[in-house]
Amino acid sequence: MHFRPDIQGMRATAVILVVLFHAGLPVRGGFVGVDVFFVISGFVITGMLARELNAAGCIDMRRFYARRVRRILPALALVVVVVVVCAALILSPIGAQQQVAQTGTLAMPMLANVGMINADDGYFARSAEGNALLHIWSLGVEEQFYLAFPAILAMGVWVGARALRLTRTSSMVGAVTLVLLGSLALCIALTQGLRIIRAIPAPDATAFYSSPARAWEFAAGALVALLDERIGRLPARLLATLGWCGVAVLVWSSVVLTGDGFPGYRALPPVLAAAALIVAGTDPRRSGLVVRGLAARWMTWIGDRSYSWYLWHWPCIVIAAALWPGLPLAAFLAAGLSLIMASLSFTFIEEPIRNNRELGGRRLVAFTLALLVVPTGLALVLRQGARVQWNDTAKQQMAAQLAADHVDHVRGCDANPWPKNACTWDEFPGNSPIYLVGDSLAGALSEGMIGAAAEQNRPLAIRTSSGCFFAGRDHQPTQRITKCGARFAATLTWLADVPLGDVVISTSDTYVFRTDLPMGLAGLTSPEDKRRLYLDGLDKSIAGITDLGHHVVVIGTTPGRYPTESGEMAGFEPARCAGGLLFSVDRCAHAIRLTRIKRAIQAASREVVLKNGAQFLDLTDKVCDGDSCPVRRGEVWIYRDSVHLTTAASSTLTPLLARAIAGGSQKAGG
Repeated sequence: MHFRPDIQGMRATAVILVVLFHAGLPVRGGFVGVDVFFVISGFVITGMLARELNAAGCIDMRRFYARRVRRILPALALVVVVVVVCAALILSPIGAQQQVAQTGTLAMPMLANVGMINADDGYFARSAEGNALLHIWSLGVEEQFYLAFPAILAMGVWVGARALRLTRTSSMVGAVTLVLLGSLALCIALTQGLRIIRAIPAPDATAFYSSPARAWEFAAGALVALLDERIGRLPARLLATLGWCGVAVLVWSSVVLTGDGFPGYRALPPVLAAAALIVAGTDPRRSGLVVRGLAARWMTWIGDRSYSWYLWHWPCIVIAAALWPGLPLAAFLAAGLSLIMASLSFTFIEEPIRNNRELGGRRLVAFTLALLVVPTGLALVLRQGARVQWNDTAKQQMAAQLAADHVDHVRGCDANPWPKNACTWDEFPGNSPIYLVGDSLAGALSEGMIGAAAEQNRPLAIRTSSGCFFAGRDHQPTQRITKCGARFAATLTWLADVPLGDVVISTSDTYVFRTDLPMGLAGLTSPEDKRRLYLDGLDKSIAGITDLGHHVVVIGTTPGRYPTESGEMAGFEPARCAGGLLFSVDRCAHAIRLTRIKRAIQAASREVVLKNGAQFLDLTDKVCDGDSCPVRRGEVWIYRDSVHLTTAASSTLTPLLARAIAGGSQKAGG
């Protein structure tokens, strides 16, 4: 089947945006290419169904779904099989393989998006980057939509003709408009965090991954298809203007938009841009420069292969990152290689099967069952192998240490309300107490601090708040001001009511360097402005606690995820480096390098602490050897992720922490 050249060019544009985004190039909104795909798909499929309805008076559902099977499943099955095998050989069994196995078991029945709704990590989370089948969610959304859409159109025509005496086209326009408005309202509500149905566990994830919340994007393309004849009568100058507006808005979306608050109303610009570009090409005889550019031969060549390229590009990037970690060029080269693989897949798999008219009836049923069973079975084998780390003792030991959760999280000491009884260790009442407070870095010191308190025969209480800088409301990451400001105020109120003792603070300075995390009421983004705000917040929080009469010990940010000299963040994820059957855990014997920037913020923090008469404890010399911080010492894995210590490493700090708090409020050398 042949499509308008400009539509193929739009497919090319969409897939290029997605590939550039996944390759790490500066197209931070490139993920909107998926939204463009949804609009195009709605336009193309609705045009086919509407023509069939107008010609025959009904839709041949059997033929429609047979076309979808031949179009979608063969190439997808090939990719899932290859990715599952490569995951077993190359990707880490501690995380990445489990992610691939989970998604792989749901990929062929088109339920991958449903599984991702309940995942702990979202599409934009760093932890999701190891899932080589992450991108398959969009196929689930699309096919679930088309499971119901033909029936919606047919029902719209039936109701419109019987009850409202409307034409077929008007009936379909009415049905699609209702779908668009209802789905858009649902999408915006869920993105804003409204739990419309109690059973929905994560409204924002549901908005992103669910087909009902994304249906409006397909419906936008469907409306253009249904109004095609009327649109074709629009003035040529207006069509050309729409083309340029579509390009401008799409470029703006791909450069400016981020994953925050997406989709919701933030998805409107790319969806409207895609619809405008389709409208612009309605009459090729009067098309403008934009449409002629989209119809260029090289664009249509990529557009023909856009589905295969979309399938192959992300697995290639993930596997390249696993083979050559820390090499930025690897992702770009992998994206290029994936286009070659896509072209081969298109030529030898996708096209021959799609155009095979003899593949129907019972043959198609048997073929479909094979496509469902083989990839799903291999994914189940991967799940079992990854669960036991393929019986590799060293990987099992590594997995156990990385998976062990810190006691502050296990007992809910980072929860609201704070469970006092579960978060106090008061075997030695009457002695000078210790209070461990801060963000998740404080929580990562829980085991060592519990041991240190016991060694000093002193009671201990832990109260943490993950993701919150230990300072007042005005110093928090902007998007967390309400939550974090309230948590800090509650902790300060609590410290005012408890017996005087040592307050041990640990809080991260990486808030300063994260470009995706504005700080303060003004939403500061400059590292220098954020640095001043951070130090001011640290100063005020120490002063406030010291004024209460407590002695303060500040533990510097654990050496770990660090800014490079160019200001970018880098880090190390132990769970992603372990590797599959081809690798041993020895390849994880990396070392994190401390930079001048990291030492500078640590030195500035020390100055602020000492100025307030508090004590500063730097863990760098304990965790690192000079500027190099090994991730493993013997059988103890130091880092649970790129910045947090493991429970095992935390316990090894007991003697150092005990010395720091020795003598109650007497200052220990730090």
